[in-house]
Amino acid sequence: MRKVEIREIGTTSMFKTTIYLMIIPMALMAFIGLMITIIGAATGKGTLLVVGIPYLIIPFFLIFVYGALSMLVALVYSAFAKKFGGLELTLADKDAPTDV
Repeated sequence: MRKVEIREIGTTSMFKTTIYLMIIPMALMAFIGLMITIIGAATGKGTLLVVGIPYLIIPFFLIFVYGALSMLVALVYSAFAKKFGGLELTLADKDAPTDV
């Protein structure tokens, strides 16, 4: 068993992680918006167009908002981890025999 302390989280790596995690939900949201927009245009109902077009635009905006917020969280964590200590993890080796 060994203990590891996470003292710093890189802001760019946090942004990349957020993009990787949010790409599928945002793609689904954009797909739903595209379908609503197509149905609204085909049927001539303006209310569906009013709902569908923001669903096409918002996912791209939210990816950058979530990315910026996660970068801010990483920056705050890194600052507090330097001052108060970071998150401690206890890791165990799988191959090593354990004493019972």
